Amino acid sequence: QRALEAAGHWGVPTMVFAGEPFFGQDRIELLVWRMRRHGLRARDR
Repeated sequence: QRALEAAGHWGVPTMVFAGEPFFGQDRIELLVWRMRRHGLRARDR
């Protein structure tokens, strides 16, 4: 919690990718899109 507050973030879920914060469950799809644009892929199962 302290780390989130120090970074200026609050609440859950809070995710940061490439310095960009994504806050809230409704932003997960946008986060996945950004990760894919950076070349990240899902692991093989």
